[in-house]
Amino acid sequence: MNIDFSKLSGKDIYKVVSSTVIPRPIAWISTLNKEGVLNLAPFSYFIPLGAEYLIVAIGHKSSGEEKDTLNNIKETGLATISFVSTNTMEKMNLSSNELSSDISESKEYNIEMKSIDSAFPDMVSRSEGAFFCEFDRIVDMPHMTVPVILKIKKAYFQNNICDENYDIKMNNIARVGKSYAKLDNI
Repeated sequence: MNIDFSKLSGKDIYKVVSSTVIPRPIAWISTLNKEGVLNLAPFSYFIPLGAEYLIVAIGHKSSGEEKDTLNNIKETGLATISFVSTNTMEKMNLSSNELSSDISESKEYNIEMKSIDSAFPDMVSRSEGAFFCEFDRIVDMPHMTVPVILKIKKAYFQNNICDENYDIKMNNIARVGKSYAKLDNI
């Protein structure tokens, strides 16, 4: 089948790309709004952009408004990305539900958080690791998602995950089409 993207809707383009660019790691992003409410949401369009930068594509709410994650990153300039493994997958799925910006997903769904560095939003407590990031820029693109570039300032990994040579062995899961896959056999 020959597919001309200029003839597809944004939804169909998303479907083609998300079903073929696999696996896609999941960025479970925590941010704070200006009132101090912690927002926690997963995004499966997340890739490294060189050694120190990440790019996360953040979609819009079903209403068309910007997601709380994007608003909070713009307001505070900070984000923490917790990694998702099989032991956190169920809670990660719950946190994808749209809630009002004054309700914290971590409190609503009883997701325990912990502070590693007080300068950044808390990470998911049961996550094996996290990146602590500063906002760098938004890439202006006329699509359904907003590409946000974040600079990694610090990282945290459980002691049994990372050794003194920085060899890291995590039990991440990723999106594979519409499903999830454990990445231990890749």
